Amino acid sequence: MTVTLEHINTKVLYNNLYTDYKAEVVALNLLKYRKDIDQIFFKRLGSNNRSFNKDVKAVSSEYHDFGEHIITVETYREGIYDYLPEGVFHPPSIGSTRTNVEDVVQEIRKQKKQEMSARRFFQPFELEACYAELNALLVEADFDLNGENNAILYVLDDLWPLLKSLDQETARVFAYLLPFFHVIRGSKTWFERCVSAFLRLPVVISFVPNVVAREDRGSQNLVLSQFRLGISTLLSGQHMDGERNWRVTYGPVPYERLSEFMPTSNLRGLLQKLYEYRN
Repeated sequence: MTVTLEHINTKVLYNNLYTDYKAEVVALNLLKYRKDIDQIFFKRLGSNNRSFNKDVKAVSSEYHDFGEHIITVETYREGIYDYLPEGVFHPPSIGSTRTNVEDVVQEIRKQKKQEMSARRFFQPFELEACYAELNALLVEADFDLNGENNAILYVLDDLWPLLKSLDQETARVFAYLLPFFHVIRGSKTWFERCVSAFLRLPVVISFVPNVVAREDRGSQNLVLSQFRLGISTLLSGQHMDGERNWRVTYGPVPYERLSEFMPTSNLRGLLQKLYEYRN
C-alpha cells in the first residue's frame, strides 16, 4: 500500500496551550463529525515523556490507495511492549568499561530501532483494544441527550408509552429530567422547577383546601337523637375536610401551544401521572 505524497503528514489541529484531551476523545469526535474518515490508528509511544507532555503528541492525516482516508493518533501511552520484562527483545549490553562513547551511542540507536520494531509487532493487538473502546464510546454517545441521536427515547418508550405521542423536543426534556424525579417527590420547590423545565413555561404551585362534595342521604334523614358518634355524625354535602391540595398554575401559554394543554391532550395525561407520582 502506497501513500500519496501530497497528503503525507497533514497536521490536524486538536489541542492548545490550556487543553489536554485524551486520545479517545479526539478519535471519537473525529469519527462523529468527520464523515470522510475511513480508519483511525493509535500509535502508542510509551509513557517516558508523558510527565511533561500532553496525552496526544500529534494527529496526522494520510490518504492511501483507492482514496482511503487514514487518521493516525500518536499518544504517550504504555503499550504491550512496556509491560513486558526488560531484555525480551534486546539484552542489556551497556555498562561495559571497554566501550567508548561512540559504541554506547551506536548501541542506543540499535536498541531504539529494535524497540520501534517490537512496538509495530504489537500494534495490531493494541488497535483491537482501542477499537473495542471506541465502539463502546460510540454506543455511549448515542444515549447522550446533548447529541442528535434519540436512542434513549426508544428505550424509554416501553416504560412510558405516552412518550411516543409527544413531540421529540418535549420527550427529550422528559428523559433528561427522569433522574431527578426521586428528588421532586413531596417537594413543592423541586416539583415547580422540573415541571417548569419540562413545559418550558412558568409554573407556580399554591395550596388550596381540599373540598369534599359527598352527600349522604341517609344521614340527612336522621334527627339529632339518632346520631351516633363516628358513624352517622359525618358531614354531608360539600365541605372542607382540613386537608390541603396543590393548585398548579402554568402560563401564560403561547397561542400556538394551546392545543397541547387541552384536557384530552397527551401532555395533560403525562402531567396527571406526574402529579400522582408526587404523592
